[in-house]
Amino acid sequence: MAPLEQRALVPHNCCMRKKVALLTVSALFLAIITPLANAAVKPGTKCAKQGQTSTSAGMKYTCVKSGNKLVWNKGVAIKRPTPIPTATGDPIGAVGSTPTPTPTPTPTPTVKPVVENATAKKAFDIIQSARIQSSQLTYTYRIGTYAAPDVAKEVQRLVENAAQIYSLFLDSPRVVTIHVYTEKDMPALLDSTLFATQSGLIFFTDWWKKDDSVNSAYGHPGTFYNSECSVSTNQCTGPAGHAGAAYPSRATTLTLDLQALSVPSHELFHVMQDFHRFYGKPQYAVTEEVKDLAMRPIFREGGATFMAYSSSLTEFAQYENALVFDKNRLAKEYPSDLKALNSAEDVVSLLVKLERLDRSGRLYGLGAFLHEWLIANYGLDKFITLTKKHNVGKDFNQLFTETYGITLVEAYTKAAPHILERIKN
Repeated sequence: MAPLEQRALVPHNCCMRKKVALLTVSALFLAIITPLANAAVKPGTKCAKQGQTSTSAGMKYTCVKSGNKLVWNKGVAIKRPTPIPTATGDPIGAVGSTPTPTPTPTPTPTVKPVVENATAKKAFDIIQSARIQSSQLTYTYRIGTYAAPDVAKEVQRLVENAAQIYSLFLDSPRVVTIHVYTEKDMPALLDSTLFATQSGLIFFTDWWKKDDSVNSAYGHPGTFYNSECSVSTNQCTGPAGHAGAAYPSRATTLTLDLQALSVPSHELFHVMQDFHRFYGKPQYAVTEEVKDLAMRPIFREGGATFMAYSSSLTEFAQYENALVFDKNRLAKEYPSDLKALNSAEDVVSLLVKLERLDRSGRLYGLGAFLHEWLIANYGLDKFITLTKKHNVGKDFNQLFTETYGITLVEAYTKAAPHILERIKN
C-alpha cells in the first residue's frame, strides 16, 4: 500500500454519513462532467457562475462545476500576439521628413529540445508490448456518493489498462474491488473493517479540513484481504483483493493530474504482490512493515510506481509527466539527500540505506528509476518471476540473486548511472 500517494498527500472536510454505492463493472455507468467555460484568480477557489471566465497574470480561468460546487479550474495560458513595429515621425519620402531607422529584429529564443531517456523509453515500450486483452481480473467498483463521476470513470479506464499487464502476474482468475471515495464518504466507510482501523485515513480527513487542494489523492487500500466485515452488522464477505484511493470531493479530472489518477493502479499492483506474499493466502490487516520483510520496500513501492505509470498510461510523454511528481517530491522533501547524490557510489549508498525498512517518499521515484533499468536490461519475465516467488518465508536478497544472477548491491551499482541521470535531468 502506498502510504501517502499524493501531492501534499492531502485530506479535506469530512461530512454527512452516506452509503457507498456498490457497482459491478458490467453495471457501471458514470456520467462524465463536461467542463464549461469560466475564469479565476486562484485555481480551486469558489466562483459565482458556471461558464464565467476571467484572466489574471497571463492565464485565462474558467468557472467549472466540481461536485456540488463551482470552482475555478487550473486555467490556460493566453497567447500574446507578436507586436508589429509601428513607424514614427514623418512619412518616408515627405518633404522635410526624417527617415525612421529600421528596427533591429529581436532574436527568437532557442527552445531546448526534450531529450528522451533511452533506458526509460525501452522499459516503457517493453511494458506496452506485453499487453494482453484477456484479463485474469474481475472487478467490482465501489464509488463513493461524493466522488466525481468523471474521476471514477477515468480511474476505471486506467485500472483496466493496467490489468492488461497485471494479469501476467497471476496464475488464476482473481476478484478485485476498486474503491473511489472522498473525505465526505469516510463516515460510511468506517463501518468496514477495511477502513475502521486505518489511522492514515483519520489523517486524510483532518488534512482536508484545513487544505483546499484539488490535486491530491490518498492511496488505500491495496491488499489481498481475508474477509471484509461490517462493524455494525458483523456481516462479512469472502477473500478478495482491494485497491483504491481517496480524492477531494470537489476534485475533477480537470484538477487532478496523471499521478493522482494513477494511484488506484499503484494500489492494484500491491494486490498483485500480495496475491503471492503469503503463499497465495489472504490475510487480515497487515502493516506495511510486515510486508517489507518479504520484499524490500524500494521494490514494493518502486515496483508499484513504475508498473502503475507504465501500465495504466499509454503514451511515453504521459509516463514522464506522471513521474514529475515523484521527482519533485524527492527534491522538495529530501533536498539534503538529493544534493548528496553526485556519483554512482552516492546512489548505491542511499539505496542500501533504504533497504533498512525505510518507508519514506524517497522510495517511489528512486524505485521507479531502478525498475526502469531492471526491465530495460533483463526484460519483464524475470520481474514477474521475482514477484511471484517472493513471500514471507524467503530472504529477498537471496531470491533476487537466484532470479537475476547478480546481488542486490551489484544491481544497484549497475543501475546507479541511470538513476543519477534521471534524478539530475
